[in-house]
Amino acid sequence: MYIYQTGVVHIFFDQNMNVLPDMAMITEGKVLVNETVYPVVEIEVENGYYSDQKDLDFEWTVIEMTPRRLKFQLTFKTARYVSMQEEPDVLRIIIRDPYLFVSTSNLAIGRNEEESKDSIERRLES
Repeated sequence: MYIYQTGVVHIFFDQNMNVLPDMAMITEGKVLVNETVYPVVEIEVENGYYSDQKDLDFEWTVIEMTPRRLKFQLTFKTARYVSMQEEPDVLRIIIRDPYLFVSTSNLAIGRNEEESKDSIERRLES
């Protein structure tokens, strides 16, 4: 995963994936896990030691999916508060439906819940 200064996030696949016909499958899709309904993809920001969670409100959307990459746009309410101090905030992306992303050789991403985390450097544009 790579986070650009503009709030664009790239997730790279290690093999070619089938491109989803509709990005709403990612942004609006739901999955049932242990009798609880969850979004199929959830994006969270874990605040660093010095950050306040209420200052890290954001929205996200899917920009593009190619066979080797999934691209998101994060839009923070107040980007200047993201990773303000020396301990960075962390972006966490959870994929709860392993069959949403399937390779061209029909392999799902794996476990029931795939998680990707990365530090958000103090480089986001306001």
